[in-house]
Amino acid sequence: MLQLPKNVWLLAICSAFFMSVAVFMVFVGGIIGNSLTSVKNLSTLPVAIIVVGTALTILPVNRLMSLFGRKRIFLSVCLYTIAIIGIGIYAIYTESFLLFCLSSFLLGATAATMYQFRFAAIESVQEEQRTTAIAIVLLGGLLSAYLGPEVATLGKDWFEVDF
Repeated sequence: MLQLPKNVWLLAICSAFFMSVAVFMVFVGGIIGNSLTSVKNLSTLPVAIIVVGTALTILPVNRLMSLFGRKRIFLSVCLYTIAIIGIGIYAIYTESFLLFCLSSFLLGATAATMYQFRFAAIESVQEEQRTTAIAIVLLGGLLSAYLGPEVATLGKDWFEVDF
């Protein structure tokens, strides 16, 4: 198991961080949505929109990966995700529910990309190591279940806006 290429371990770490963004949004998206909209029935819409964003961007992400390669897309999505998180923070500061929903939709593309990590891990190992590589990368999801809420709890006082 420890004989796996470093690429698999790196993908597992990246998976943990990327998935923690989605876990974070599930954890606080409804709370933030509730504070941004006067229509309380729409409070959890940003969380639902992530799923829609993922579903609508999975095919374009796959197409981009076939055109430009996984590595380029993975690195580009790192920068993209930082920008989208910035848009989400700006939406909270400006109290814009629509902009927050847009950032949630765009985070769905991050999720669509993140789901490709396991396939990249498969491509980087020999056939007999594939199941172990997939398991290691998916283990990042377990770490994200801890990281997402922990970041939300620790970071709640970092900004002037409460959520």
